[in-house]
Amino acid sequence: MAIGFHSLLTTVLALVVALLVYRDDSISSSLQGYRHPRPALDLTGQLSDTSNPVVSAPESDNMDKLDYSRPTNVSKPKVLLVNDDGPPGKNSPHVLGLYDEMLAAGWDVTVVLPSSQKSWGSMQFSLAGPVSFWYYYPIKGNADGSHPDTPKCWSATRRPINRERGEYAEWILVDGSPTTASNAGLFNQDAFFGDTPAEMAASPASNKTPFDLVVSGPNFGRNTGTAFALSSGTLGAAQAASLSGVRSIAVSYGHFMTNPPTLQDRGEAKGPGLGPEPLAAIRDVAHKLTVRILQRLWADWAGEKEVGCYSINVPLAETLRAPDVFWTRIWENRYGPLFASSSIGSAAQAKGGEGEGGSAPPPPAYLPASAPVPQHSIHFAPQMSSLLRPRSLEPGTDVWAVQNGYVSITRLRPNFMQVDSRGNGLDVASLEKRAAATGEESKASTGTDGDVKLPRPAPVEDGIEVGKRWRL
Repeated sequence: MAIGFHSLLTTVLALVVALLVYRDDSISSSLQGYRHPRPALDLTGQLSDTSNPVVSAPESDNMDKLDYSRPTNVSKPKVLLVNDDGPPGKNSPHVLGLYDEMLAAGWDVTVVLPSSQKSWGSMQFSLAGPVSFWYYYPIKGNADGSHPDTPKCWSATRRPINRERGEYAEWILVDGSPTTASNAGLFNQDAFFGDTPAEMAASPASNKTPFDLVVSGPNFGRNTGTAFALSSGTLGAAQAASLSGVRSIAVSYGHFMTNPPTLQDRGEAKGPGLGPEPLAAIRDVAHKLTVRILQRLWADWAGEKEVGCYSINVPLAETLRAPDVFWTRIWENRYGPLFASSSIGSAAQAKGGEGEGGSAPPPPAYLPASAPVPQHSIHFAPQMSSLLRPRSLEPGTDVWAVQNGYVSITRLRPNFMQVDSRGNGLDVASLEKRAAATGEESKASTGTDGDVKLPRPAPVEDGIEVGKRWRL
């Protein structure tokens, strides 16, 4: 019996070893041609914060059908962080704080951002000419870019992280659109982090990506309503990742110049906007809450296989100290005028310019040489009051949520959804059921200027459907 048992044990061990060898060979084969980015150099000789010893399984080569049903079997995903506001500065004061909170949560985060403000870019990719990029080494606590050594954070080549200056990570800044940053971050890691300059220059794009999740934002301003959402570079970068089969989440922070919601009065509150110190404190609360929401969405994503992207809108108001999170739909609104006219020549002459057109820029290269120097122009001057504060709005929309100080989460897919003859889209069944029950037709609100009267839900119900409160 002892001999028989020993033979059986030997056979089982041999099978286990064979299976492990086969598994290792399979993994090596599936990852052939992919190499994880090397960590940034560190003056201390240790691995920097951008190092990652874990390589995620590559995405499927089948890009014809987007499938988000695969399990999220890693509690700490490998994340690509992008935005449309650029590196830390006065126009991009939120990205560094969220990055820090994601690191504190134990997530592995790589950052690829546009090199400057690129808002309102939607799904535009940078197609004309080569797209240059820089290495950027953020300074701890330099959220608004006011540190005197900020210019030294930029580098044309990889270099050691200067810990003495307060640098603590290595980011990439691309001279392109948010969607370009998103796609390049997913598929051009070798170009950014190759072993040698020659290898970086010759590196082809990979059709596989090491990333599990793309987080786009936080945007400096809300992205509620169709007018903002369809124009948003933040949502554009997230949807670009979703189109590549990678789960994505867009994050936008809503600012209030006046009348920020309060816990007592919600959308009917009246008063000045938050001062610098209260706003900074609320921003820290927003970062922590956002990461909690990101963690929950990631953990539960396998149960929402039709969702390719979530859009989160976080109001920067005192209501975040006792936050409520609602599932919402995007409010359908429309643009008014977005541009105003101006005269290049008169503006230049007023500044002392000489000659025809003063200091007007030369015609673009694609115009004929005979094209005259332009004398007039239009500039971006949107009329947004009705987009930000509509007169009335139905509960369950993203604008309603933010105006009442609630966090809004909207489920999205990267497509243009068809509608029926009545203009109803994703929520057709529930809309028809509600219309039949009330005997009323659903009416679309276009929004106009004026005082805001935004109803609150009564009673508040918890759940995962649109209009329900989500318990974290």
